[in-house]
Amino acid sequence: NAKDEILWAAVELYRTTGDAAYHDVFLKLAKQWNDTFSDTPAPGWPELRPLALMAYAQIKDKPVDKAYQETVKKGLETAADAVAA
Repeated sequence: NAKDEILWAAVELYRTTGDAAYHDVFLKLAKQWNDTFSDTPAPGWPELRPLALMAYAQIKDKPVDKAYQETVKKGLETAADAVAA
């Protein structure tokens, strides 16, 4: 299953080109998972979804789904807190 690779590619292509079609692909795939970070292993080649989500959290200069981006940011903060605890 290459879904996480496609997810990461879509968000990075959106960040690079601004083409809304990539944003649409990212959101469609990203929202197929129940949660953002709590059910995800550490980022790396075996699991690229966290890298895609972190990339989405960093978008500031292009239109995003603000509610979803905020959910991602909160999930990232929770995951970071768990690592630091």
